[in-house]
Amino acid sequence: MAFGVNRTQLQQWKKRVTQGELAFLTHYWLDDRFPGCHTVTKAGCADLDRLIEWGKGYGLQPEWIDRHPTYPHFDLLGDRERYILRQEGLQHQYERFYPKSLRAPEQFDYRLYHRSPYAVHVSNDRSVTDCVDFYVQRTTDERVRWLNEWIRREDEIRLIVTTYPTLHRQPLTLHRYISPELRYQMRTHSFIIQAEELLAEQFFVTGTYAQFDIPKLVHRTVEADIRRPFKGHIYSPSIFIEHIPTLTVFHSYDDRGFEVIAPSPEIAEKWQEKA
Repeated sequence: MAFGVNRTQLQQWKKRVTQGELAFLTHYWLDDRFPGCHTVTKAGCADLDRLIEWGKGYGLQPEWIDRHPTYPHFDLLGDRERYILRQEGLQHQYERFYPKSLRAPEQFDYRLYHRSPYAVHVSNDRSVTDCVDFYVQRTTDERVRWLNEWIRREDEIRLIVTTYPTLHRQPLTLHRYISPELRYQMRTHSFIIQAEELLAEQFFVTGTYAQFDIPKLVHRTVEADIRRPFKGHIYSPSIFIEHIPTLTVFHSYDDRGFEVIAPSPEIAEKWQEKA
């Protein structure tokens, strides 16, 4: 389902495409196959060679082209769409459809890493001789150090906790990791992960980095998969920290590693050095 574009904008895009120009058309769009993606940008050009060459600069494969006989185009979604709009200087178009630049809540589940074009997995180094207490603390310290290198205390972040509860779920008592002035600002959101018919319940709140007890939050996440799971949940909750100034997301998902979902290949490369 497409909406948010008028006939004049559509006709202008078609005209530019048929003239062999690179033309971009962004509109609102809903499709159950792409949860959390509320917009799509069509990057079109009737000159297929030019379109293919342009796409290579952004890692777009020729086979991804919608080879419409008159208006061939790439369909750009999610982080790749946002990055390309900014790189192409389409600031007005970007700000119209992303006024706050934040990702939709439905994107924040355990599949985010696999859906993101600029994602990096930073593994933990665990020795088989490590005792549980030592490993949990060492992993926590390492992840907090990585976060502190990237985020300043005064920086604004959004904490998103996605849970996968059963009928017998128990409270997560997340408020203990949040400063009192933020506790009553926490919002909730629920949705169904269609592929698994799985209920996801989210809790999210925005504040400065200093208003969250990140070390204890990370410690509890790592600990959950080793010895103290959250009762009444199919999977351990997914803990996401979105750094608003850079739109970089950090996912401390379990005891094995740490995921960085970057908004651009440049930021992904910086984290790839740590991986």
